[in-house]
Amino acid sequence: MKCPLLVYLQANLASLGSSERVVGEYVLANPDKVIHLSIADMRKQSGKCVDTIMGFCRQVGLKGYSDLKITLARELGQVHPANDPVHKNESPLRLILRLHAADIQKTLTMNSPETILRATQALAVAKHIELFSKGVCFAAAYMAFCEFQRMGFDASAMIDSHMQLVAATRLDKTDVAFGICSGIQPETAQCLKIARANGASTICLTNTKSTGRNSVDIVLSYMSSRKAYRNAWVDSNLTQYAVVDALFVLLGLWAGTVGGYDNVPMGRNRQAFAV
Repeated sequence: MKCPLLVYLQANLASLGSSERVVGEYVLANPDKVIHLSIADMRKQSGKCVDTIMGFCRQVGLKGYSDLKITLARELGQVHPANDPVHKNESPLRLILRLHAADIQKTLTMNSPETILRATQALAVAKHIELFSKGVCFAAAYMAFCEFQRMGFDASAMIDSHMQLVAATRLDKTDVAFGICSGIQPETAQCLKIARANGASTICLTNTKSTGRNSVDIVLSYMSSRKAYRNAWVDSNLTQYAVVDALFVLLGLWAGTVGGYDNVPMGRNRQAFAV
């Protein structure tokens, strides 16, 4: 478990199997109760059998039910964004900014420095970068496309899903396919799978462990809270932007041109980024 369990569940609950998801929903809603329940009591409370509960534990990277209880107890002993209540009479502005800040902090725990570095290296040496996305996530992909162009990289982002498939077939081992997706997006996953089959390096920025993860070389994660009083896509894009911005800052640092990279064709000097 590379990030806190409650954070992981918020980000990946939708990608669990239907039965395991029920267990995950109960754990997420009642973490303080679970630490005091025997597995027999957990079976009664969640409505799922022992095998399903154990399967849930394995899916989230735990050794068993005892490990689940220990992990929850450890996390509940800390001040944790996942347990942060909505304060009574809190202004909408303060509420939204606080929750956005919590999502960004969770996103930080979900990405190791090594993974971010690998993604930066792959992008830095790419001859061409093709961005794949759809729906509201395409806004982040288009922002990334604009930044790549501004930094001198050869990049493109097709808005039409059919043309994205065409673009994927044209990539080779000198290129990078960069997908940005939310939830289950088979179109983006298919593009990444095609690109990888052609030898291209593949990166996926996603909030689920399903979409694209089996078809990519590097997986970047972002946190997106699912609150009934919030539009999910708002915070989704915010944390997407934060991860993409981090990549651009690293690319700029490697070039030694942060704050003034507009006129530096970084993508044309690929040897400077070899490691």
